[in-house]
Amino acid sequence: MAATDHDRPAYDAVIPAEVRYDPQLRPNAKLLYGEIRAMSSKEGYCWATNAYFAGLYGVSIKTISELIRALEQRGHVRVEVLRDERGQVLGRRIWVSLSSYRAAHRDGEHPAGEEQTPPPKNRETSPEKGGDPPPKNREKNNTRENISPLTPQEEREKIAQSGLPDPMKQTIADWCEYKREKRQAYKPRGLQSLLTVAQRETERHGIQAVAELVEESMAAGWQGVAWDKLGRDSARQPAKQKEVEEW
Repeated sequence: MAATDHDRPAYDAVIPAEVRYDPQLRPNAKLLYGEIRAMSSKEGYCWATNAYFAGLYGVSIKTISELIRALEQRGHVRVEVLRDERGQVLGRRIWVSLSSYRAAHRDGEHPAGEEQTPPPKNRETSPEKGGDPPPKNREKNNTRENISPLTPQEEREKIAQSGLPDPMKQTIADWCEYKREKRQAYKPRGLQSLLTVAQRETERHGIQAVAELVEESMAAGWQGVAWDKLGRDSARQPAKQKEVEEW
């Protein structure tokens, strides 16, 4: 739902020349940059969520995600994901000043938005320890655990090679990015399973229904896509007109 005039912030937004005249940016992204910069004036970073911006401008969360990603790829903002000790997402900061970002992490603390390999857990190697699997089973388990998550490039290649329609490929790419932000990046078998289910459900319920479900799952912070909702929702609701993303 779009914000009312009463809900909209009253501060002015500044958009520098390097952003205004960037030919690779949509006008929407430039406008969003001004909002982010204005909200960063006090703390040096913007704390607002995609859901907040979506409500402010009356667009989808997916659209906001695409605009912020474009700003980050062009080097106009720096997105930092905050996590607790277990790697769970606590929040997000969007920085418009690289110097402010560096100053905030001057103490040597690892920036929360960057990938960081978790320390290995302490394990007893003796097979005689209670609860340890026998050596043969342990070797099989270790082989499975040592499979590395896919890189973003590998994910994009596998999605591009799938039989999904092009709009759904972008939706699944957004979901994979969402999972990566939660430190739950897919491994090869997991991504293949996701692509198989997504293709099956798209053939059954259509591109729009599946895309809306994936977006809803991200907005709700779910660990996985609630595929079972498709049957219930499609039986109750008529198809909706596709949302226009340009504004």
